[in-house]
Amino acid sequence: MDGGHGTAQVGGEPAAPGDEDPLPATRTYAGARPRTSDGDLLAALLVRARTGDPRADRAIVDRCTPMVRAVARRYVSNEADVDDVVQDVWLALAENADRITSPAALRAWLVRVTTRASWRLVRRRSRAVPVADVGERPAVEDTEALGT
Repeated sequence: MDGGHGTAQVGGEPAAPGDEDPLPATRTYAGARPRTSDGDLLAALLVRARTGDPRADRAIVDRCTPMVRAVARRYVSNEADVDDVVQDVWLALAENADRITSPAALRAWLVRVTTRASWRLVRRRSRAVPVADVGERPAVEDTEALGT
């Protein structure tokens, strides 16, 4: 930009007025690689992971685990439970990677699977009510002494 007046300079020549780049971050210059969106990168990694590339699997896990953990924490407060949800999500991806119809939608798929795994864990936890052991019931004498 030349002094913030809206004209860009490319290759040493000033650009004509009105030729401003609306997305300067996407402009490529000679010798520079075009920038790839995160969704495009994840889609490419998923395609490679489907062919059995363990480095692609690892890259997806490394890149998306913070997001998966953040989504899980919306529903689950215990860090051990968050770890369980994250593990369930990666297991689901390993089992269902071939079923994801649009590799570009991997991030959305992970959010949906994380949300559902979190809900399942919360439901399981709410159903698990500790039941008193029959041997721990107070004796009749104890209840009479308490006035009950």
